[in-house]
Amino acid sequence: MYTSYKRIEAGYPEEPLHDLTGAPIKQIFIKKGANKEQEWQYLMNASKLDYPMVCSSNAGSDSDTSVSGVVQGHAYTLLKADILNFKGQQFRLIQLRNPWGKGEFKGKWSDFDPNWNQVDPN
Repeated sequence: MYTSYKRIEAGYPEEPLHDLTGAPIKQIFIKKGANKEQEWQYLMNASKLDYPMVCSSNAGSDSDTSVSGVVQGHAYTLLKADILNFKGQQFRLIQLRNPWGKGEFKGKWSDFDPNWNQVDPN
């Protein structure tokens, strides 16, 4: 169409999503000084409405993967945004799918974080 699949590789997954599905898109760039609360509410609402969502990480380091396991300059499918209540605190979580299937997020609340063993499934 007007762009190419190369845009997916370059970390701009919203354009091919629009071209392939016809879904309207809205770009949100997380910047210093941004209204994070407003951005979080937008993600929560989009998640509740089952909007197709994608995201990408900034390129910018010599390494392909950050310390947390996030691949730099890479596109992900954003599956869900939610809030977890745990030990009197609220944690904002997002669930991503890595289309490469390589690498694993290693930060707090990753798959192997021991806190998951303490969460009541109800």
